[in-house]
Amino acid sequence: MRKYRERLEKHVFPRLGERPIAEITRREMREWQQDPRDAGLSAKTIANIRGESVVPIFKAACRPGEDEEPAVRTYNPTDGLPLPEGPRAERDILESPAEATLFLAAAYEVDPEAADLLLCKLSTGLRWGEVSALPPRAVNVARRSS
Repeated sequence: MRKYRERLEKHVFPRLGERPIAEITRREMREWQQDPRDAGLSAKTIANIRGESVVPIFKAACRPGEDEEPAVRTYNPTDGLPLPEGPRAERDILESPAEATLFLAAAYEVDPEAADLLLCKLSTGLRWGEVSALPPRAVNVARRSS
């Protein structure tokens, strides 16, 4: 619940304010999506905020009440609204053991603890978010750094 309230207070309320939900338009929702994008939030983060916090509120507003009260809204302004696209990163592939060796050697010269995390990622297939949450001592027991 804390996560949802925090997302709404930080990313939704400043743009949409205290407006009644029935008055919010599709254009406003399109602009709302672009504001955090312009502020540097990733397209994935905006998709998460929209999908987990905003869309359920509009869906609930489109349903009739428990005692057959009419729905607050007749349509969900996020339905069919495309998400903002983020930049597409071109992926580099290490195509040979020699390239991998060179890449890891360079990483160890720059930051051995970060290189340990990088080696863990390359070796296990974990996502970067999973690996970056690990303390360095979790991937290099001999170094035991923290």
